[in-house]
Amino acid sequence: MSDRPAWVRAFLLAACAPLAAFFVFALLALYTNLAYPGDPGSGYVLYYALILLAPMTILSMVAFGTIGCMRFRRARKTPALPDQIDAAPIQGERRSLRFAGFWRRLMAGVIDGLAILLVSFCFFYLLSRIGFINAPDTSNAEGLLFDTLISVASAMLPWVYFTFFESSALQGTFGKRLFGLIVTDLRGAPISWARANARFWAKGLTLMTFLVGFFICSVTLRKQALHDAVSGCVVCRRRNA
Repeated sequence: MSDRPAWVRAFLLAACAPLAAFFVFALLALYTNLAYPGDPGSGYVLYYALILLAPMTILSMVAFGTIGCMRFRRARKTPALPDQIDAAPIQGERRSLRFAGFWRRLMAGVIDGLAILLVSFCFFYLLSRIGFINAPDTSNAEGLLFDTLISVASAMLPWVYFTFFESSALQGTFGKRLFGLIVTDLRGAPISWARANARFWAKGLTLMTFLVGFFICSVTLRKQALHDAVSGCVVCRRRNA
């Protein structure tokens, strides 16, 4: 699929959206029937799943269809962008960076998610062992403050993780470096801490698109997800990665 034009891949993804929704709904129906046979509540689960899947499917088809039309019109008028960046040399090293594909980015994201879960577990386990965390009754003000502090700490960990590593000399998190990926600006240069912040918080916009903003990196010319385009970043890999 990688040798097809971007507009062809976009139309193929738009066509696969209803098939993916049907597959998810079928698996959910099979699970509810096997796990809760004869339970009338399973019907409500399938009903709400259908309500959620229908707009997601329509949105995906419209998004990928629109991207396909735009890429088709652009392909007729202008040549496609190269699939790499000839970045400026750093310390005398000539770098040739290729745009990272969807599957490599997905696997790096899975590793990063597992790393954040592991760090979070160790962090809260240590706090509980030293007696710092002792969950109070959540029905009073002290319990509400406790829940708020835990929520803030849980949000701070991924923020520190992504912004620190992506703006550092490593130019990427543990998962990205494991798969030979780095985050750069549109010229192939390292990104600043401010741009890393913009990229991290722009992921909220990507989540609001029912994850479609993540999948568009498979069809955009620079293989940018929505938060990459908003923050002016690209995810690249070295030629030998």
